[in-house]
Amino acid sequence: MAQQVIFYPILTFVIALLIWFGVGFVLGTKFRYRLALEIACWSALISIPSFLISFALAWTRQTMRGRPSGFGMLLPESDTPTKLMTGLGVFLDFLGPLQIWYLVVGILGAAALAGVPRKSAAWTLGAIYLVVGLFVAALSAMFTPAA
Repeated sequence: MAQQVIFYPILTFVIALLIWFGVGFVLGTKFRYRLALEIACWSALISIPSFLISFALAWTRQTMRGRPSGFGMLLPESDTPTKLMTGLGVFLDFLGPLQIWYLVVGILGAAALAGVPRKSAAWTLGAIYLVVGLFVAALSAMFTPAA
């Protein structure tokens, strides 16, 4: 529990940094980090239903192992997960309905606060989101013990 108390604020600052990079640098607008942090914090409220679903699944299964809340739950479960299935599951969790809702709230917030067109904000933040999703999926696949 202590690591989550430290991890989630750090993750929020990193997400705000990515939003700030995408809207301020890539789109070339005057966009302050404070506004990106506000967008990241307000968008993070979307993850509350995801946490509740994950904990409900963990409670019913009586294990914290294998508790995705996105489309990763559609993959078949195996006793020893392979690297490919782990990476694919993590990436599919990035494309789940609640995570896409999180992204849409971030896009709408960035477009409103930066004054950029929604289409530009959607392409920029969507591309950053997919790159981060692929990176996290690759890392999780690399650090999964070989089956």
